[in-house]
Amino acid sequence: MKLRQGMVTVAVLLASFILGGWLLGRNRAEDRDLYLSAERLDQVVDLIGESYVDSLDAAELYGLALDGMLDALGDPYTSILRGEELRSMRMGLEGDYDGVGLRIEMADGWLMVITPIAGTPAESAGLEPGDRIVEVDGRSTFGWSSEDAVLALRGDAGTSVDLSIVRPGIDEVIEFTLERATIPVSSVRFAGMVTESVGYIELETVGEGSAEQVREAVESVLARGAKKLILDLRFNPGGLLNEGIDIADLFLDEGAGIASTSGRGFGSTATFDAKREQLWPDLPIIVLVNGYSASAAEIIAGALQDNDRALVLGERTFGKGLVQRLLPLSSDEQLRVTSSRWYTPSGRTIHRDRDRWGVLEHIVADSTSDTSAFLSVGGRELVGGGGIIPDRELGAVESSVSAPPGFQDAIGSEFPVFRDVLVSYALEVREQAQAVDTSFQVGRRMVEEFRNRLGRRDVVFSNAEWTSARSFIEWQLKMTVIRFSLGRDSEMQLVLAHDPMIEEAARLLEAVVTPRELVFEAAQSN
Repeated sequence: MKLRQGMVTVAVLLASFILGGWLLGRNRAEDRDLYLSAERLDQVVDLIGESYVDSLDAAELYGLALDGMLDALGDPYTSILRGEELRSMRMGLEGDYDGVGLRIEMADGWLMVITPIAGTPAESAGLEPGDRIVEVDGRSTFGWSSEDAVLALRGDAGTSVDLSIVRPGIDEVIEFTLERATIPVSSVRFAGMVTESVGYIELETVGEGSAEQVREAVESVLARGAKKLILDLRFNPGGLLNEGIDIADLFLDEGAGIASTSGRGFGSTATFDAKREQLWPDLPIIVLVNGYSASAAEIIAGALQDNDRALVLGERTFGKGLVQRLLPLSSDEQLRVTSSRWYTPSGRTIHRDRDRWGVLEHIVADSTSDTSAFLSVGGRELVGGGGIIPDRELGAVESSVSAPPGFQDAIGSEFPVFRDVLVSYALEVREQAQAVDTSFQVGRRMVEEFRNRLGRRDVVFSNAEWTSARSFIEWQLKMTVIRFSLGRDSEMQLVLAHDPMIEEAARLLEAVVTPRELVFEAAQSN
């Protein structure tokens, strides 16, 4: 132990020379305090190693000290990535991986589902945005980091994982068993037409190649006759920030501001501008956002809003406006450290402070983080305060295809059975039907047969519960039959026709001809 004390002293002194005499430039009292702090840490490691009830070697204790220091920062985004954690993080942005297909975020200490990825085991099983994963393979997830979740949920294709879910409005815990599969990392989930003149692109994440995928998607809807565009960033958790900047660049003229960063370290303060002329200057655009739009998705929305290039519609975004750098510690370890904050071109901060559990604390205390107005390039007033505040706020709207709250309570922990019966019945209908197209209708006999099948699985509803949810049941049956009979594109066409926020966006777009009309006139109309 004495040898190690000497090594700590040498390391501290050596650091002063490496950093250009940083320690020598400080006053003697500060030098002494720094030396004593290093010595105290080493002393505590000695004493715990000798006296603690369980045997711990010095390497373990120093590791705990490092983790404790990072945890004390209260920043959920600063941590040490080791081995599989580091590889998993890179894999999620750069290529396919084996897992269940969930986008997750921390909320109140638990893992919360942002969205299941299309065509994955998580989506097929019926996990939904807002579900809280409270156990994985019998282990409580309270206090887990996102890296902990990655390690637990990913694994070799063909292996299984058990999830315990708490769903808003349902008292009982819902149990799922998912079989892992190879998950393709794709950014554009769907590109198609809402009306004859309004195209639609759903950008699910921002990863390697996203900008090129968006460019191709825009060209594809233009080729189908689109004169206006809806870019859907709802439930988009972000990803690679350079790709987010490149996506914004597609829609902005050369020299237009996209974002800026401000921090203390070398290279942490920077400005990002568009590098080329935009490809579709006459295309009116509405960007859809909600409380799950985060990080790079917020950079895209903020850049287009500040430059008066698009109308932002929906809910205030998540507010993940911190920049992380990866700094090497060893061949199998990197320090992920928050180095700066993101700002929109008008100077609005994107970030909203959260504690280590992901709970909102307060607005970042700096000159650009209050809720006063900022100005777009054309003089429109924009609201600061963290996250992206839409030009027109439109919260989640219940429609005839939404499950009534009482029905959700009635399903309760039997949701996996409900989903299983729904899928198996839809597959039978596909096999028996002579022809299925998007005009396929669910009749009374089909609804009653579905109810009987649920009853045989001990999922029973009162007449009142069933009657109140009839529209929802018919919708679920129709969409599931079409999904398995005609594919996801046909299913998405129906979804587009029944999404209230998309309907409102299409209505606003149909009323304008130019981007300026949309941003400066249609935004103010009802």
